[in-house]
Amino acid sequence: MTFNCPQCGDALALRFKYSKLTRCDSCQSTIFLEDETVLSLGQTTLLVDEPTLLSLHHPFVYEEKTFRPIGKIRYVYTLGFWEEWLVLNDEHKAFWISIDEGDMVIEEPLALGDEMIKTILTKKYLGAKVTINNKQYWVTEKAKGTCQGFEGELDRRVKVGEILEYMHLTARNGNEHITLEREGTDYSAYVGQWLDMYEVKVHDV
Repeated sequence: MTFNCPQCGDALALRFKYSKLTRCDSCQSTIFLEDETVLSLGQTTLLVDEPTLLSLHHPFVYEEKTFRPIGKIRYVYTLGFWEEWLVLNDEHKAFWISIDEGDMVIEEPLALGDEMIKTILTKKYLGAKVTINNKQYWVTEKAKGTCQGFEGELDRRVKVGEILEYMHLTARNGNEHITLEREGTDYSAYVGQWLDMYEVKVHDV
């Protein structure tokens, strides 16, 4: 299925069949996609380029697996900003990579109910123990950030200026990492692992 920008009429260059949000390359309008519905959300400020390891549409290799970034979101908080990158592997499976002050985590969605996520986010504190799927984790970070903007394609709708509440949980043994989030009325959970940034091999562009 192909879509055209409702503002200028040009074709939208979509690379991910589950994209929900993108930006028209021609007129820079933000476009929300839902089934066969295409809505223009108006223009948003383009993100100022910052030094980063990843670049949109430029593949990289980690542990002999190739990934291609197709979208990113930038959040600002008290310590500066961090970025969330939507990447696809060779099978077009989607993952999220978070980069914050040299730390890098790759994650995929974790099926937890909204009520469970809400309870953990509101009742747990730094250092608290949390049991998820019969495995123990400890709360290692709990904070909020504000969406500054996005580029490329995303698998969900985000709003500039909206607050993201998040919590990081880390398993005592192993490299496993869980992130819980609340953005507006939406709750989500992701599970993944820390990456060694020195082992990320970016293709020449």
